[in-house]
Amino acid sequence: RERQTLFLSNLIDIRTCKDPAYGGLWTALQVAAALDALQRLPLLENAASSKRKLTFDELHRQIKRRKHDDATYRDKESRSFDQTLSAYMAKFSVLAVFFRFDLFDSPAPLLLLHPDAERKAHYGPAEYLKIIVYKRLGAGSVGDVYRAMIDGDTQPKDPQTNTKRSSLTKGKGKSRAMVVSDSDDFLHRSFILKLALTGANARRLDHELQVYRHLEQAGVSGIPSLLEYRWGDGGLRVLMISDAGQPLGNRLNSERKVDLSPEARIELKSVLTSIHEAGVIHRDVRSWNIMEDEFGRVRFTDFDRSSLEGTPEDYRAEKERLNRFVEGGFIDKADVIGEDPLRRRKAKAK
Repeated sequence: RERQTLFLSNLIDIRTCKDPAYGGLWTALQVAAALDALQRLPLLENAASSKRKLTFDELHRQIKRRKHDDATYRDKESRSFDQTLSAYMAKFSVLAVFFRFDLFDSPAPLLLLHPDAERKAHYGPAEYLKIIVYKRLGAGSVGDVYRAMIDGDTQPKDPQTNTKRSSLTKGKGKSRAMVVSDSDDFLHRSFILKLALTGANARRLDHELQVYRHLEQAGVSGIPSLLEYRWGDGGLRVLMISDAGQPLGNRLNSERKVDLSPEARIELKSVLTSIHEAGVIHRDVRSWNIMEDEFGRVRFTDFDRSSLEGTPEDYRAEKERLNRFVEGGFIDKADVIGEDPLRRRKAKAK
């Protein structure tokens, strides 16, 4: 009992097993498990009697501290993955984007050139990164929004090391190589791809890019990570950010409200405060622009309407709007706070 060894049997085909048959085999396994539990019971009782039982308050504090430590670790790990993925993308001369969802199956990719890369008639396998767009999420003022991921299986392998190799980024006549292990988890992470097709979409996307850069430089957390931004033919723009999960709007109940945990309420207020302290007013805080990942972490997204010129009244109104939301209020109406910065610029140009 002090040193136990786990033995695994061969895979059993329940349709053909005999002597014993499946019924007898299943019964024997259940009896063996019950006998094993009875044999372990005295050891568990001895271990329990040798330790002081925790009070309810002590147990609650322990669980709360463990949850906080786990959330902090996951957030740091996620940021590290995002930074690695961003650096990996930036090393490629070309991003080849294939659309493969519903009825779409691109025979030829959308090519996004690195600003420093030379345009050529063709590119070798080690000069481009293949990206698969596998789900359309919707459309908005910045254009179409998709979920995508790197097609890691198509990257060439180094015959000497049997690792995937991407020999990319040309700059000043030199090439750099990056070796990627088959076990690199960041290659299997989904991310969000925003595609601006019209001039109006492109202006919104350019503005959103500048806001993301401003917030990242200010050290604001609670927003998606900026991964890559590239241009295509005809003025097309593509912005890639980390996948922050699902919008809280998906959780609207019959009263058009969202039930939030106390931790999520505190986190949302804290993130909005840090956004305001960085000099940014979001202007469109609502459930569809707040994302929640599988670990319950919340992120503000969609900064295409945000402004760097908010007034004290704008900041106060936006905090009140979020407070109504976290307390169970409905804020998904179309009103926005403050003046649209892009419309103001257009008016000044006239």
